[in-house]
Amino acid sequence: MKFYLLLTGIPVIIGITLVNIFIASNITMDCPDFLRWT
Repeated sequence: MKFYLLLTGIPVIIGITLVNIFIASNITMDCPDFLRWT
């Protein structure tokens, strides 16, 4: 059961991080230090 959670969890995490990077790239002028940890 953990294998299926891992199999579906990894693409979800990748999708969330891509959305966060896409949103953060639009607000880099407000907080340019936000993307330094990525």
